[in-house]
Formats: sequence, structure tokens, C-alpha cells
Amino acid sequence: MLKVIIADDERLICRLVQTLADWDSLGMEVVAMAENGLEALELVQSRHPDILITDIQTQKISKPFSESSGFTSHTKQKRFGYFL
Repeated sequence: MLKVIIADDERLICRLVQTLADWDSLGMEVVAMAENGLEALELVQSRHPDILITDIQTQKISKPFSESSGFTSHTKQKRFGYFL
């Protein structure tokens, strides 16, 4: 089963994404949700998800998801691909 983390600074969006998909039929499991970029980064480091679904501009990272934020640098080192 693929592990999924959902990250968005709006809690309702996280819940909506979690609710709209039939994760089991896709062979996936939502293992965590984050409400800001720092929390998402911590969860990626601790939970090692296969998929991260996120808002490209999330709070608590000064330049959201840019190279200077460390977020994409960290995830690139881990095995994530990037899709827009």
C-alpha cells in the first residue's frame, strides 16, 4: 500500500482531498495531514511517504517549496518526483 501525506494550510482542503478519493481502491493510505510547510517537512522526514499532495504555496516556509526553503532539496534527495 502506498503511503500518502496531504498538506495544505487550509484544514478543510486537507479533509476534502482525503474524503474525495477512494484511497483503498487506489492501493493508497493517507498516513498524515499537515497544515503548514514545516509540519509537512517533518512528516516527510518521519513517515517517508510515497506520495505528497500539497499546495505549492503553503505557510511557514518563507519561499514556499523553493530550492532555498530546503523542502524540495530534501524531497529530491529522497525519491520524490514533481508533478504540476
